[in-house]
Amino acid sequence: MHRDRGSLRDRPAPLCRLTAAARAVRRIRPRSSDRSVAWPGRYRSARLGFEPMVDRPAKRSSSRHEPPSQVASPVTQVTRQRILEEALGLPSDRWTQLAARATWARVVAPDIIHVIQLDAWKGASYSFSWGASLGFVPHLSGGRLAWHRTLKSSSADLRELAPNVAERETRDHGARWDQQVCGLGGEAHFRTDIERAWNWADARAAVWFQTTATLAGVLRVAIDQADRQPIELETLANPKPRMVAAFAAARLGMSDRAGGILEHYLRESGHESPETEAGLRHALQSMIPAEDSR
Repeated sequence: MHRDRGSLRDRPAPLCRLTAAARAVRRIRPRSSDRSVAWPGRYRSARLGFEPMVDRPAKRSSSRHEPPSQVASPVTQVTRQRILEEALGLPSDRWTQLAARATWARVVAPDIIHVIQLDAWKGASYSFSWGASLGFVPHLSGGRLAWHRTLKSSSADLRELAPNVAERETRDHGARWDQQVCGLGGEAHFRTDIERAWNWADARAAVWFQTTATLAGVLRVAIDQADRQPIELETLANPKPRMVAAFAAARLGMSDRAGGILEHYLRESGHESPETEAGLRHALQSMIPAEDSR
């Protein structure tokens, strides 16, 4: 069947998606009739769920278990960081790169910090995400409530993952793979993936940042995220969007609404300890002006 080389959806699966399946069959000695096809192209089984990257005569190797050179040359951390900086082109006077992380942050309003991050996943694969770190939203640290109010301690309380955004836009689970960045194909392959993924994510992140530049926008986005059906890793979000919405409402002085949203969150989660629940209620109440809490 003819394939359109310009279509990402029709191309063979990226090397990162082959890794898990390839590990499962690396110990299988190939039949002599299979040795004319390069590893991992000989493993065409539909049960493994991938297509071969190449079909060409295999080079003789000293070890039959040796994987292809593409799989054996992942991009180093230094190279990955350099390519990221060049591809994103974020102005250093507005964005600050956080130490030891592929993360950039900028202050846009009191208690609101926007964050761009390249998330690392299993199999040397990556994807972009963008979010907002909110200084008025607490998190658990050693069983106690703590806050991340500085630029260096930024942590996205609300965020969007590019693969999830792609799936929602197209209503197609397969679309999320178009936002995957593979680190196993060498520097040129990684650069191509990064530029493609960022070109897609940049405009969407800009719109999201514009919406969450104010407390009212943060509240609106948090409620939207809390009410929508979660997909993939959204079920593991910490803090949960509904808790973020409660503290955003409290920050805006909406005492009744904030209390109702927090109680909804506590009923919905069902796993917070009595001490944590009491701490969240106290923290929420302390944010509400005295005249509104009467």
